[in-house]
Amino acid sequence: MDEMSITISDECCICLNIYNETEEKLTLENCRHTFHKHCIDEIVNAGHKNCPLCRSNMNIQPPLEIQSDCRRIENHIEMNIIIKKFICFIMLGSLMSLLGFTIYGFVYMKTNPINIQH
Repeated sequence: MDEMSITISDECCICLNIYNETEEKLTLENCRHTFHKHCIDEIVNAGHKNCPLCRSNMNIQPPLEIQSDCRRIENHIEMNIIIKKFICFIMLGSLMSLLGFTIYGFVYMKTNPINIQH
């Protein structure tokens, strides 16, 4: 192919390399722009949702392994929050015991109530 006859449709607009027959290409459904699959995958994996050329919505979901990793991280964060709340609850209970309070349900009551003499 003569270098002067290359058109915009012959090259990936992300990496600017010419498509060859061995590379996998991906054409977006909304705008019909075509890119190397590995180039557009990097864009999607970075969290971008719009075509790099025309900014129309790509309607592409990240690969399942990335979605799974995100869910695992969210679950890990939620578990850490639950553990931290539990530790605070235990520490508060220990402190209240030291101060002479007993827990009844979720209410702390003084173990030895003060008798007020009239």
